[in-house]
Amino acid sequence: MHRLLVLLPALWIAGAAFSQASAPLDGKWSVKWTGAGGNEREAELELKGDAGFYKIFQRQVRGRGKLDPCDELRAPVVVEPAADGQVTITARYSQSLTGCQDRTIKAGRVDDRTFKGTLSGTSEATPVVLTRQ
Repeated sequence: MHRLLVLLPALWIAGAAFSQASAPLDGKWSVKWTGAGGNEREAELELKGDAGFYKIFQRQVRGRGKLDPCDELRAPVVVEPAADGQVTITARYSQSLTGCQDRTIKAGRVDDRTFKGTLSGTSEATPVVLTRQ
């Protein structure tokens, strides 16, 4: 009985550590970057395990008078850990609407609430910051 009482807390601690390590990105994130023409852009990212949703907030495109039809869509997301400790998050916009391009974020942990990296799938790779909400 004494062994069981000693073993149970150790198993609980190990289980808690494993669940944090296996899903460090679970939750809601704010994604910010500077778009073409210096416009500040923002999206929300919701993750659970290796999947989730990504949604870019709508903005008016200067000089065109039209809104990007791919903005405001909830695109399915796939999360893949990389060997170098970074993570790759792919928003599959092409599955949401024909003609939309997938977006890929490659980022590394700065601290418990922040990841920094690059966003690609637009005109060029752009620095991006993810902040836990």
